[in-house]
Order: sequence, then structure tokens, then C-alpha cells
Amino acid sequence: MDLLRKLWLFTQVADAGSFTKASQQTGMTVAAVSKNVSQLEAALGAKLLNRTTRMVQLTAEGQQLLEQAQDAFSTLQTAMQEVDTSQRQPSGLVRISSVTAYGRLALIPVLPELLQRYPGLSLDLSLHDSGHGPSRRGEDIHITWGEEYHGDKVCKRLMVMPLVLVASPGYLERHGAPKRPEELHEHECIGATLPSGAYARCTLRARGNRRGKGYVFQPRGRVTLRDELETVVDAAVAGLGITVVTELNVQRHFAEGTLARVLPDYEIEGHSSKFGEIVLQYPQRREMSARVQAVVDFLLEKLVTVQFPQAD
Repeated sequence: MDLLRKLWLFTQVADAGSFTKASQQTGMTVAAVSKNVSQLEAALGAKLLNRTTRMVQLTAEGQQLLEQAQDAFSTLQTAMQEVDTSQRQPSGLVRISSVTAYGRLALIPVLPELLQRYPGLSLDLSLHDSGHGPSRRGEDIHITWGEEYHGDKVCKRLMVMPLVLVASPGYLERHGAPKRPEELHEHECIGATLPSGAYARCTLRARGNRRGKGYVFQPRGRVTLRDELETVVDAAVAGLGITVVTELNVQRHFAEGTLARVLPDYEIEGHSSKFGEIVLQYPQRREMSARVQAVVDFLLEKLVTVQFPQAD
């Protein structure tokens, strides 16, 4: 770095044509500027300037070095300007991972506005429910279930997905619809494992009676699905049994008549306060690049206001 500083001072003297002018431009004393140039000449073993009392002239070696040094400093300046520009106008690749249903219905619809706002950005999206956190997959931003919170990340809640008990009309025609939660054990129930590996379970309470005794229900049957929770919906549509899903995942099926509510007079609570919670996870501010921070700020602005219609 000291040699680069001496080289830069040499270019200032060469451009100014004198040590005095270079001194005025750099804010250094004439003696200090002269000393640095002399030390550069000594290091290179070549005379770079012919000095007179009024001006300096470049030697052949000095002219050659000046041209190459100016090119190098110009390249460095351009690189620094590009970095500065990228900090002010974010650009580059940002990797985002999201819970599947939320990614399809909430995240993807707001991305056109994000890309329009920041033309230099590009995105790498991963939609899944398999519980691979950002520390293992390398995403910059992760939209996940609240139960997957990583303590070294900032975590902001986006929404809580209501839970519903569903089955296909065909299944209910064949087996009948339960009238009380206690009757669920008589039915085929589609099991699902959470990202943590535990079996999903919930508590059913009579609607409007949150303090009343609840019925703990853990869907278990001859079919258990792992990793991709979206497939639980497919299994229910196929008529494999009754199961618990997030309402967001099945609104379309309610509208199309391929799924029906079971025990609609009961509210369903997850087995923990974070069950069904959707959170945005991202690095601490001091660890974020400008492009990641821009995307995080945008998502916090847009996603916390997303509202989904309630299914009938």
C-alpha cells in the first residue's frame, strides 16, 4: 500500500508539472512529496523525473510508468465507482426460499414490482416445505414456518395461517362426516411430519369457546407424508382421508368443490404458538449487502399488508 501511495504521488507530480503544484493539490509539503517520489525511484532503480528549480520533466522510464500507472488507477477508480453505484442502486443475485403455498400466493405476485423498482436485481427462488433453513441451503432470505426460526437471524412475522380440517366429498360420502372431534379416531386420517420430524398435531375447540377443554388430534393413518406439505392436500383431494391443512393451501379446492370442511363448528389451534406462523428470516443488518437489504425492506413493506380472503 505504501508503494501504491508513492506511485500515486508520482502521477500527481507528473500531471502538475512541479512538486509545488502537486503539494498544493495533495495537501502535503513539497519536501514530503519529493521524498516519496525519490523513494519510489530508489525502489524501482530508475530515474523517473528530471528536476529543475521551476519544473520537472519525465524521463523515458517515467513516461512509460506514468502511462501504465494512469491506466491502473483509472481501472481502480472505475471499479470503486461501480461498487458505490451498486450500493446506492442495488444489483446482483438474491436467493430467496419460501414455504410453497405462501410463495405461490403471496411472494411471487409482488416480485414484478420489486424487479421494476430495482432493474439490476435478479432472483433465485426455491419453494418447498422441507424445512431446509438458510444456514443449510445458502439463501439470503428465507420465508418459513415460525417453528424453524434460526436464532442467528432476524425474524419478522408475516402472518398466521388459519388451520382447517378437510376431506374430499368422495371420502365423506363413503365414510360419513364426523359430528364430534372424538369421532375422528374412527376415520382414515392422513398423517404429516413437520420439518422438525415430529408428527403434526392440533387441538380442536368449539368455535367461540377458546378457554374450553380441547380435543388433541394427531392425524395418523395408513398414509403419512413427509417433507412437502403441499402433497397432504393432494392426498386429501385423492380421497385418502381426513387431514389438517392451512386454509391458504385449500381455498382453490373449496371453490372447485374438490375438498370440504370437516367439523366446521370447531376452531383448530396448532400444537404450539408458532404453528402455522409464517416468518421472514434474514441476516443482521451489519451482515447484509445492499441488494439483500433492498429486497428485505421491500418484502417487509409489501408482505405484511397481504390479506387473503377467508374461504366459505
